[in-house]
Amino acid sequence: MSIPDAAVAVIAAALDDYRLTTPHDQQTPHGAAERAAEYLLSSGYRIAPDHTPEHTMPHLVDVDPYADPTGQLPTYRWRQAPSGLATRRQLRDMGLRPGGHDPVAVIECRRGQRVAYLYRIDQAAPKYPMTLAKEAALDRAMAARQTCPHCQRRYHHCLPLKTLGSCLECHDGTPADPGSYTAPQPQQLAA
Repeated sequence: MSIPDAAVAVIAAALDDYRLTTPHDQQTPHGAAERAAEYLLSSGYRIAPDHTPEHTMPHLVDVDPYADPTGQLPTYRWRQAPSGLATRRQLRDMGLRPGGHDPVAVIECRRGQRVAYLYRIDQAAPKYPMTLAKEAALDRAMAARQTCPHCQRRYHHCLPLKTLGSCLECHDGTPADPGSYTAPQPQQLAA
């Protein structure tokens, strides 16, 4: 018999509460078991007796009162989702983000080949604003993907650094369009 980790945590909290609130001379194993059962029931668990003859102990079932009973999210076809739901991209265009909430539905595109998760707009939080530090960090990350390690040119597109290790001109001599990169800047000394 395996007990879910969340149930073990609830039982431990119940026993701690029992030890702290009940005088030591009045504590009994039966009282501790009753307190643990109360905590489990109030936390959404149900205790069901196991009817097999070799097991006389009840087993615990984890019950989420907010979960979908079928275990699946509702699925809508393209442009059939109800109002009040949006994808991450649509939330971003509205200046919002999911805000830690789980998706509430799925929309299918391309005959079920692609899916997108839908979030409630009323639960969405505002997007974090772009700061200068974030912008500088993103620029450094893109520079690492766009700069050839051999010729130090920064291209306007990402280079195949994992496969080729450099730009095409350095790899096999294919000439690059001069408008597709910026020339490396010479190192300037401060003094």
